[in-house]
Amino acid sequence: MSPTSPRLRRVALLSSGAWAVHQLRFALAPVDGGEGPGHSYLHAALPLLTALLALAVAGFAARLAAPRTDEAPRSLRFDWLTSTAFLVGAFVVQEGIESALTPHGAIFAAGGWLALPFALAVGLLVALCLRGARAAVVAAASRPARLQSPAPGGAVLVVSLPARRPRTIAPPRHLAARPPPGLLVHQT
Repeated sequence: MSPTSPRLRRVALLSSGAWAVHQLRFALAPVDGGEGPGHSYLHAALPLLTALLALAVAGFAARLAAPRTDEAPRSLRFDWLTSTAFLVGAFVVQEGIESALTPHGAIFAAGGWLALPFALAVGLLVALCLRGARAAVVAAASRPARLQSPAPGGAVLVVSLPARRPRTIAPPRHLAARPPPGLLVHQT
């Protein structure tokens, strides 16, 4: 998967969304006075998630600099529903594994149901980010190109300069307009 790939943006946003849903659920309804058993690995995953997001942002900036046609546009509703379904599925799988490995309890017990509205909200945010990124790439592709990306075989950068405006020459001072002679005389 290339850094400029729209799939990388989607993976980075959905991974961050899954982490956000998990953290929001346990921030609002902590288990046993804390995050709950079996969540110490999340602190180690945060730097990896940050690096993935940074790579996706850099790829997006590169895509804006040299725009190409993006994936086929989807509706906001489709992106929202698929993102929400992924986030709910990720939460269920993650909590299921934690429940199997630690004395965690049922997935949706003790406030676990809060993950559903959080997944809806975060899923909408992910869908809006994906839609905005697609719109930005389309807008960048439709603007006149001042910098053209190099050809795949060579390292040539073509820069088009703005057109020169013709110089306007001011008329000589001795030909400048003068007021009528009657206005120059002081009348008493």
